[in-house]
Amino acid sequence: MKSYKKMIAALAVSSMMLASMGPVWTVAVAAPASKETKEQKEKTIADLDANLLKTAQTTMRQLAGKDIELDSASEYDGVWFIYPKEGKEKGQVVIDEKTGKVTSAGVELSFEELNADMKKHALDALTNIEASKKFTFDRVSRSISNFGKSSYDGIVLTFINGKDASVQFDNEKLTAAAVKYDPSTVDAKVRQAAERAVKDFSGRTFQIAEAWRRQGNGDDTWSLQSASTSKGSISVLSGSQTGKVWSIHNSYVMTSRNAEVDKKLLKDVKEQDALKAADPAAKEVCGIDLKGYTVKRDKDIPNLFLFTKKGQPTVEVEVSLNKKLSMMRIAPAKGGMN
Repeated sequence: MKSYKKMIAALAVSSMMLASMGPVWTVAVAAPASKETKEQKEKTIADLDANLLKTAQTTMRQLAGKDIELDSASEYDGVWFIYPKEGKEKGQVVIDEKTGKVTSAGVELSFEELNADMKKHALDALTNIEASKKFTFDRVSRSISNFGKSSYDGIVLTFINGKDASVQFDNEKLTAAAVKYDPSTVDAKVRQAAERAVKDFSGRTFQIAEAWRRQGNGDDTWSLQSASTSKGSISVLSGSQTGKVWSIHNSYVMTSRNAEVDKKLLKDVKEQDALKAADPAAKEVCGIDLKGYTVKRDKDIPNLFLFTKKGQPTVEVEVSLNKKLSMMRIAPAKGGMN
């Protein structure tokens, strides 16, 4: 179960990477940062306990590979937000004053500031995907978090992003590399299989607006994305060699969650509802018969259900309040996704 959840977490992180969102560390610290904006107390570095400052400096050095001058801070309810002299957009360290521990931290760097080995591995991985391209990078984000709820706690995540390329490292290990392509260049077999799968899954027509080829950890996949509208979007993860669909996400029917909605999901959407919705989709899209599978609701996410059967691929689905599937993911029983 833990290894499967780690794979799912990796997929989620890779999705952020491929979508070229903002700095990764801003995602990692989003919860405490929102507190800060409500009732922040501006402080100076002189107000900060010497031990906390030392912890912040050590953490920044770990992320940046060099000393980073810290010269501003704010505090909210015993949580300190400490920023580099270059500005808040360049990074921050979040520390719990009571425990003295770093909750999260992040820094923005240039590609040139990375160590030589990471730069070489990044370029080699991208060239392995597409030898004809010359890659340039405009942003490197390095972050670490310690929330106690993720398999990524304590791991330094590095995201290297360019106009048409992204690379991810966990600590010093390269875990994923991706190259952006014109959708028309994607193998017709892959495109057609994705279009059929979306039609079977959601009844919608799938027009690919963005395509990324991704390799890492034994996987070789296409991440295919429709145009985003105010009502939603659709994404598909397909094997680059086989065209097999490994995941579909349809945000048009996704349920937006909050505490009240979660209560309704727990009350109104049961395991049998998830099975009723997932069984035909798994058969039509992936050729998987869920007969004999065990279904279990995720303990933290009430609309997430996991179907498992010994020796068989694992199926994960998200179910909306109206009992429709908004997402389905398949994890192979062995080997990678390709």
